[in-house]
Amino acid sequence: MLDSTISSALRLIKTHYRYFAKNESSRVYVRHIYCLENEDGIFYVGKTINPKQRLMIHKGFHGEDIKMNILFSYLSPENEYPIKIDHERYWIVKLRNEGHNLINKNKLN
Repeated sequence: MLDSTISSALRLIKTHYRYFAKNESSRVYVRHIYCLENEDGIFYVGKTINPKQRLMIHKGFHGEDIKMNILFSYLSPENEYPIKIDHERYWIVKLRNEGHNLINKNKLN
């Protein structure tokens, strides 16, 4: 299982580099996959290019007592969809499988 995960990750990295080489003029962002946590544990996984701003928005919905943990960061072009990578979905599935009761609704598990 781990070998197939590593192979998949390497294929994704190669795809990233091929895309960037063909699209040198596109902007590149550092995207962050994060989880939100409160006194009951991890309850949400999301993706952002601006963690501080995103945390302020979440605090408006979920209260001031939440904290954000960055799970994974990666470089991505402005429009990452042609690459077909969904790191956010990976972390949602992973954390649900670990027993966390996530409130995410829009991602498959």
